[in-house]
Amino acid sequence: MLALEDIQLVAIVAFGLTLVAVVGVGAAVILVRTATRRRVVERLSDKQPDELDAHGESKTGLLVRLVSKIGLAAKSSNVSPALKSQLANAGYYRQNAATVFIGAKVMLLVVGLALLPVLLICTGWPLYLKVLAPLTIATLLFMIPNLLLSSKQKARSGEIRRYLPNAIDLLDVSVSAGLGLSSAWNMVADEMAHISQSFADEMALTNLEEHLGVARAAAMKSLADRTGVEEIATLSAVLVQSEKFGTDVAMALRTFATSMRQDRSAKSEENAEKTAVRLLFPMVMFILPAMFVVVAGPAGMTLAKMMGGQ
Repeated sequence: MLALEDIQLVAIVAFGLTLVAVVGVGAAVILVRTATRRRVVERLSDKQPDELDAHGESKTGLLVRLVSKIGLAAKSSNVSPALKSQLANAGYYRQNAATVFIGAKVMLLVVGLALLPVLLICTGWPLYLKVLAPLTIATLLFMIPNLLLSSKQKARSGEIRRYLPNAIDLLDVSVSAGLGLSSAWNMVADEMAHISQSFADEMALTNLEEHLGVARAAAMKSLADRTGVEEIATLSAVLVQSEKFGTDVAMALRTFATSMRQDRSAKSEENAEKTAVRLLFPMVMFILPAMFVVVAGPAGMTLAKMMGGQ
């Protein structure tokens, strides 16, 4: 039997270490996101970047630099393209984004393993529990950055996918009014900033790449790679082909927007049809037992009394 004091001590230490680790990673993510947004604004407004300190580093926060150094020391080789793609899809474009991500994972792993000497010294647990508990906590903490990155990636892709038809409609109206595609794209980016800042930033970066001399096909492909949204890749192909073959861009945009809405409606109907299957498990596990107790309970109690009386 484990002593109550040992259990309380381990719970308090584990909670404290987990709280410190989660707060640290959250602060690092917020600082990186803020720095990324500020850099985009500076590039679009032709402002100078933040002043550099004596070591030539931008003032993005001591915590971010510390985590980045930990990730740089832990990185054994070049960062995988898959990780870079995931970070870009989540909106993290800084050069040290990958090292910050790796450093956060390493830091959380170390925090979890720090429980091992505490358990070895301060508790009377069996040896296998003293080793297994820190390893389990360290593994769970090690997966926190992956879960946060995946959640951010899905949320950002879903937001861009949700507002893409509206942006295409604005492009259609602007091009039909006589604006060039680049001017219309820039105007739509400004308008989209009121409802989706992430999508507006992506459109603004694409327009900036075109102004810097990148071909429109390459800039649109880069946009599709950064966002990870398949519809944008299709839009890129539509715009490039319309420009290449000289077809009506407004008509192509209008057709593409209609096709997107039809696909979204079809997916909504498909999800609605899947709802019945998804509700089967909670109904069997939670709703039907409660209904059975309410319906058959009184009859069962009456029958039990009758049997007991006999």
